[in-house]
Amino acid sequence: MWSGAYASGYPEEQDLYMPDQAVLDTSGKFVEDRNGDPQLTGWGILIRWSEVQYLEILHSEDEEDITQ
Repeated sequence: MWSGAYASGYPEEQDLYMPDQAVLDTSGKFVEDRNGDPQLTGWGILIRWSEVQYLEILHSEDEEDITQ
């Protein structure tokens, strides 16, 4: 468990539950709350690996490039 998130264990079907999602603006950047933290939706999401067709991981221009 990570901050309320759960991942299923082997040999069960691979699922991932995340208890909250961050709000993004139309450019894909996080919307911040008055404290400067990402604004959360209050909605959880269950991702079933058997229903995933592809996964795309994007690199934010604001993040450090950890590959160097």
